[in-house]
Amino acid sequence: MKKIVIFGAGYHGRMAYRKLQEKKLQNEILFVDNGFIKKPKVFFREKINNPKILLKQSFDNIILCGRYIKQQKKQLQDYGIKKNLIFWGRSDLKPKKKILSLRSKKYIEILKDIFGKFENNNIKFWADYSGLLALKRKQNIAEMSDFDICINAEDYKKIIKLLKKSKLYNIETRYNFYSKIKKKKFPKIVVYGKCNFNQMEPPTIDFIPRVFYGNKNEELKLNKSIIQNSEPWSGYEKIKYNKLDIRIPKNSDMYLKKLYGKRWHIEENFWYAK
Repeated sequence: MKKIVIFGAGYHGRMAYRKLQEKKLQNEILFVDNGFIKKPKVFFREKINNPKILLKQSFDNIILCGRYIKQQKKQLQDYGIKKNLIFWGRSDLKPKKKILSLRSKKYIEILKDIFGKFENNNIKFWADYSGLLALKRKQNIAEMSDFDICINAEDYKKIIKLLKKSKLYNIETRYNFYSKIKKKKFPKIVVYGKCNFNQMEPPTIDFIPRVFYGNKNEELKLNKSIIQNSEPWSGYEKIKYNKLDIRIPKNSDMYLKKLYGKRWHIEENFWYAK
């Protein structure tokens, strides 16, 4: 029996765990993650450990995957750990077709429900970040960790009221963002599709709140808000995906280039946080 360490218990770490389970090998799996040091959690009945535990315990391999591979590799090197590292990219983490198909179906049901409620109640919205990227790349949205939707922050009360009663998903308000423009707080809203967590990652809708004023907008973030030109959100275009007409910002190619660089349209096997 091999002892396999997964560095990171976020989306990509959990995907790595499921891929190991698919192989049906009798491995002992250990999760380590810097983000769960103060608030220990458990996934798949596995405790999330402080990475420093690797200084005391033996292991056969460490799997590194996701956006923070470079930072994880450096941290391990600082511990004196340089061997038996395995790097997994998108192709290694990709679920089976059956799981992707099921997750895609759930995504479509959820988005159809949300878009219908928003359109019927005059709530402005646009696909943003990961959602927009997948649509413009003509990618299966089920391959993305989440689907981002831009909203007017001022609509949050109406949005929560519309979405809180659904058999398809659960809604969560995680924490508050502070708007310098409005000088008040707005909640972070996330929707999680209902599914078998051991089988797949829940389809996740992440709402990106923006405060619009004049020809600019303030994108609300946890640490620091960003002031941007509102031209892309001055109207919308539509892109078709599985019989859904999804609203996207104007001049979306230029917007994506600004977000992800010149090669935004190419899906890299390895990608890194800035």
